[in-house]
Amino acid sequence: MLILPFAVLVGLLGGWAMNGSWRALLDARLWHPSFVLVAIAVQASLELPGVRDWPSGLRFAIVLATYFVLGCWLFNNVRCSSGRARFAFAVVGGGWTLNFLAIALNGGMPVSQSALARAGIAPSTSVIHGHFAKHVPMIHGTVLRALGDVIPLSLFRSVVSPGDIVMAVGVGVLVAAAMRSSLPGDRRAAAPAPVPATQNPGSD
Repeated sequence: MLILPFAVLVGLLGGWAMNGSWRALLDARLWHPSFVLVAIAVQASLELPGVRDWPSGLRFAIVLATYFVLGCWLFNNVRCSSGRARFAFAVVGGGWTLNFLAIALNGGMPVSQSALARAGIAPSTSVIHGHFAKHVPMIHGTVLRALGDVIPLSLFRSVVSPGDIVMAVGVGVLVAAAMRSSLPGDRRAAAPAPVPATQNPGSD
């Protein structure tokens, strides 16, 4: 999903414009970032040729499991953070919640065919293969249709959900915040208070 790298770029530019530090970004500390990497790798593996033939129920269970892992990661980062970092993680968590509801209630992220057409994607494109591996077609009985992939982005030749937009905003804010502070506490270590100089006792 190209919108998230774009959000990272916007966050970098915003942090730089606010005199953020690249070193602060590199020194940012997150709660077990490996959880995110594993979840993303597992979701990406669903696009492999052999894995595409797995039963849909199993693939759906894997998607839900990865979303659960991401949710736990976001919750703990919100709990461990403060200030701008906590706000950013909470925004990302809000987007995660919207996407999770749409996926869990429909057996996958529902995709609007009309949104695909407006994004310049061929009508014959299957929504259950390739980078659409965790998606399902939007039909009459789709629950919470407004939370599905209904927003066409012609620039990226993609369709996204409201949850994706919310998460992208949170990611951009998080990157900018990381450039101005130390995550997850969102505050730099306070400088030690100066010790007042003691006056040497004068002699009478």
